[in-house]
Amino acid sequence: MHRGFVIAIVVFFIPAVIVANDGDSVFSHPVTKKNQSAFMGEVKRLQLKGEQVKGFTQQKRIAALKRPLISRGSIVLSPKGICIATRSPFSSSVKITTEGIWQQTGNQKTSVKKAEDHIEIRHTARILIALFTADQSVLEERFSLYFQKTDAGFIMGLRPRDRLLARIISEIVIEGAEEIHKIAIKEANGDETAILISNDKPASPISLDTCVR
Repeated sequence: MHRGFVIAIVVFFIPAVIVANDGDSVFSHPVTKKNQSAFMGEVKRLQLKGEQVKGFTQQKRIAALKRPLISRGSIVLSPKGICIATRSPFSSSVKITTEGIWQQTGNQKTSVKKAEDHIEIRHTARILIALFTADQSVLEERFSLYFQKTDAGFIMGLRPRDRLLARIISEIVIEGAEEIHKIAIKEANGDETAILISNDKPASPISLDTCVR
């Protein structure tokens, strides 16, 4: 499975509203000695100590389409992995851990891609989990980092260091305060995806272990 396909899965199932980053954007504020302490403080505050279940709304803008694609559902965040359970416009679930990727649509049989058979999945999973759980070591290893304090909280910017990842993603912007509220992904082809994370709880209990059956 190509890394781009894995990213595409994630981008398709999650939520958000895209805000263009121009003018005095976060990318005008690289992480340096001057703001490193503040950056590290926010990252430490965001790191998960246990499993969390959140709501999400995803908005994906594709250049060829006039209207954005919108999906909604629940997302499970854990230091062990993430799971996106989409409930609208259709039911599907994707679980991502460093052991592999599990995907189920409706009542169809679950498809599995094991990391031991696809090394690119292991690397991609680490990146995706790091984005949602604020894993500082992975973010520093794979991205050039930017940081800006705001009245509402903070904005973090990430630009891929390696060329392969840069062919898929041009930049990522993470916004939040005590928790991450939004992740906006700009793809190299110009498509944009925004994921808004809320405290909405699912109607039925869900966990990383049970989100894909």
